[in-house]
Amino acid sequence: MNMVRWITGLLAMCFLCGHSLAADMPPLKADDFAKRVYRGFTLDRPLSRPADDFDALAALGVNLVRVWVHLERCDGCTAYTVRAGDLDEIDRVVNFAEARQIYVILTMAPEPPVNAAYWTSAALQDSITAIWSELAGRYKGHAAMGGFDLINEPNPPGKAGEAHRRYAKFAGRLIEAVREVDPQRMIVYEPAPRGNTFYAFKELKAPLPYGNVLYSPHFYTPVDVTHQGIGNTSYGHGYPTWRWDKARLSRELEQVRAFARRHKLPIYVGEFGAVRNAPDGASYRWIKDAVDLFEAEGWSWTFHAFRGFHGWDHELPAMAPKPSTLQAAAAQRRLDTPVLALLREQFMKNNTGSQTEASQRP
Repeated sequence: MNMVRWITGLLAMCFLCGHSLAADMPPLKADDFAKRVYRGFTLDRPLSRPADDFDALAALGVNLVRVWVHLERCDGCTAYTVRAGDLDEIDRVVNFAEARQIYVILTMAPEPPVNAAYWTSAALQDSITAIWSELAGRYKGHAAMGGFDLINEPNPPGKAGEAHRRYAKFAGRLIEAVREVDPQRMIVYEPAPRGNTFYAFKELKAPLPYGNVLYSPHFYTPVDVTHQGIGNTSYGHGYPTWRWDKARLSRELEQVRAFARRHKLPIYVGEFGAVRNAPDGASYRWIKDAVDLFEAEGWSWTFHAFRGFHGWDHELPAMAPKPSTLQAAAAQRRLDTPVLALLREQFMKNNTGSQTEASQRP
């Protein structure tokens, strides 16, 4: 038997024995993130996940995951549809999570962020609105469905100010559609463009005119480090350097920090991470600095990503080649990689930390 699976299974059973039944999970609210820190993973391959994955998440101490619902449309079609079978798969994910006391944040990816057609199509926006209304009804009263992150990395055309205004208007429409069906549903809002910690939060002058909204940046700065070797991003960038260090990362977060303090609101970093194979431990050092900065502010976070694309999978040794199959990846995963050990240390705070830990931030 694979040793990782045996250990995580044992730890998960111990974890579940010490917790109340899933029915005791209260609905998640934005204010809860001001009272405690939630820590977990994004699931970039959310569908067809086995129960073993959620046993492993429970064993690690995770209390929050973020998953996608992907939309599709045919050429020339003026409406999106959810991929066939996806809703049933998301039901499975939510049920697996609820059984292990893990909350789910559901986000939507209508199209890749760059040049998405729905920004210039009223009909496509109508279909997104209708789908969120359907999802609101489907998950109303479901304990583990923690909140709806309306659009993953919204990126309307135009400069930052125009992009912000366009998405804020559309987001208001989506919120109202959801709340008409489920008035209590928590909303996660990534300001445009793309939840960027500098430009998007610089444009976010005030909270949206709705309650129970959780504000959420994504953080991958600088992409030369975090995305090196992916797509057109060159490989071989170290961290820290004379240009990029923890102090510089902190400055990149200042707009988020200022917004949170000015309006006394909690923050949830919906995505952050770095490729596992950056040279000479650069990924570990960048991730450690980012986590330290989030923890110092009392911000919740989900790390990208858990057991999806091999480049983001930090259970795999840093320089291990791409696994040829899912079974090969499972055989190579380890609990003692430096990044996983760092994350495990943080996740265990979820089970032992004070319910008021987030309120301790400066």
